[in-house]
Amino acid sequence: MIKAKVIKLQNISNRDEKNMQVRTGDLFEGQIKTWPEIGECFYLWDGNKYVLVTTPITELIGDREFRTLNSIYKIVTKEDERDERIKIILQ
Repeated sequence: MIKAKVIKLQNISNRDEKNMQVRTGDLFEGQIKTWPEIGECFYLWDGNKYVLVTTPITELIGDREFRTLNSIYKIVTKEDERDERIKIILQ
């Protein structure tokens, strides 16, 4: 399992976000077993329950972002955060 954070970057459905469970900017922390795959739902687990379950993935955008039927999400791992801190220090 990989510790990660997942953030909803954008709502791409015609539905009003007020009526959606997950809104743009929402951040979830947990663990992922598998990387996103087209046609599959994405699951984020906190050890006791799923904290995020998406609709099926329709497109992979790079290696850390993906599009579902309703939204675009980004995955940030602990390693990604560490690498970003190192970049800032080296600047």
